[in-house]
Amino acid sequence: MFPIPDSSSAITTTSFTQAKILWRSGKLGDAFKKYKQSIELNPNFAWSYYYLGKILAAQNKW
Repeated sequence: MFPIPDSSSAITTTSFTQAKILWRSGKLGDAFKKYKQSIELNPNFAWSYYYLGKILAAQNKW
């Protein structure tokens, strides 16, 4: 059986998806905040860290 996702997983996914849309729209500041929110909700979700790093690299803030 597959584990049933809890509500925090759904919220993390929603936050991550919103961040990705903002990032692709060029709204890096807003995307940064959403990725940070995604990390706060689920610190084990590695993709949030990856895209957060991509934003920092794009802004030469690494």
